[in-house]
Amino acid sequence: MDPRLPRALAGVALIGVVVLLAVSIFGGSDDEPVSIGTAASAVPPTAVPPTAVSAPEPPPVIREVPELIGNESWFNSDDVAIDDVYAANRATIVQFWTFGCHNCKATLPHLQALYDEHRDRGLEIVGIHSPEFSYERDVDNVVAAIADLGVDWPVTLDQDKRNFHRWQEGRTGYWPRIYVIDSDGNIRFDHIGEGKYDELREVVDALLADAA
Repeated sequence: MDPRLPRALAGVALIGVVVLLAVSIFGGSDDEPVSIGTAASAVPPTAVPPTAVSAPEPPPVIREVPELIGNESWFNSDDVAIDDVYAANRATIVQFWTFGCHNCKATLPHLQALYDEHRDRGLEIVGIHSPEFSYERDVDNVVAAIADLGVDWPVTLDQDKRNFHRWQEGRTGYWPRIYVIDSDGNIRFDHIGEGKYDELREVVDALLADAA
């Protein structure tokens, strides 16, 4: 017999053992061939639903709006009942002011920006001019100041400051003082002096959105 034959048979047997071991390790079967050296299939990430954006909370009711009395003279508007103004609009800004007050004048650009942006969506502004000094009580001076300051919303006169003190409870009244009134005649914002323009805008936006 050829002396090389046993070594050849041993080699074949060894190859068979290696193949059997490979099949056992990698789990191959006749039904599902094993693919060696390929990347594992990517698992798609779990989809995260978008976070819902909640509507802003409506501003709380502070109190009912006081009556506006004796407002016979109007500028930039026909003579109207203030209650009709509230009812006809989603939000009404009421400002007590006087044209000689520096702080009052500083608020006007901020009010004008809101008015320009939202007047077509149901925002109205009413200026209640309550004079501090005698020259501010002169109607011609008031008319000239309204034009010079570019005030284009309705303004009514409060010459004897009855409304100024009626609306501002206590012994002290302030220039300026800004209120926001909803369509039901409730005060939803009350601020003395300058500032809080972001909060003012948020209240107006919330009332306009709530009434839309």
